[in-house]
Amino acid sequence: MLKKAVSIIFAVLLLAVLPVSAYAKEVPDLNSEGSITIHLKSGTETVSSGSLIFYRVAEPVHSDGNYSYQLTEPFAGSGADLSDIGSPKTAEVLAAYAQQQKPEGATEDVHDGVAVHTIPQGQLGLYLVMQYQPAEGWQPIKPFLVSVPLMENGKYEYNVDATPKVGQPVPNPPQPPKPDRPSLPQTGQLNWPIPVLAALGMGLAAVGLVLRRHGKRRDREA
Repeated sequence: MLKKAVSIIFAVLLLAVLPVSAYAKEVPDLNSEGSITIHLKSGTETVSSGSLIFYRVAEPVHSDGNYSYQLTEPFAGSGADLSDIGSPKTAEVLAAYAQQQKPEGATEDVHDGVAVHTIPQGQLGLYLVMQYQPAEGWQPIKPFLVSVPLMENGKYEYNVDATPKVGQPVPNPPQPPKPDRPSLPQTGQLNWPIPVLAALGMGLAAVGLVLRRHGKRRDREA
């Protein structure tokens, strides 16, 4: 009986401990550093120019083993709903507010299809990524949100990679035809006045000769 009672007590204690272990959650280190690496590629082509801007739109709030986001002060007036941070609509609302209010952000240039934003300690959170300077020959990417840290496979990742959808290349706009330059007369194109002027000169010389002879004749008769 004693052996059976000990077994029952042990089983009860084991059942009491199991739920705690099964539902234990990893707590993110909100003071950790992090980074966001953006890969810009369309098929086999990489976007090798332009720049992106990163806004910290929300900060993580930890409570009872869970954490959620609340808007940072610069974006508190946006009224964005953070219940679904994966929704494109949420990113659009925050992007429109950023374009209107122009809060401070961090710009990163794109090199060989990659832009990297380093996050210092105490600055983890929800980041809005927008096109700052369009890439030459490419459509601008649409605004999107990146969470740092990001839960992947039951573990928090503090260095997050993101690959947004890149639009189609923009064809070079057709250049308007250049107006023809007015053609200037070249040597040889003004030959037509020469015979006319020569004939006119000869005519004047003949008239002069006739008048001279007529004058001499009058002098003799006088």
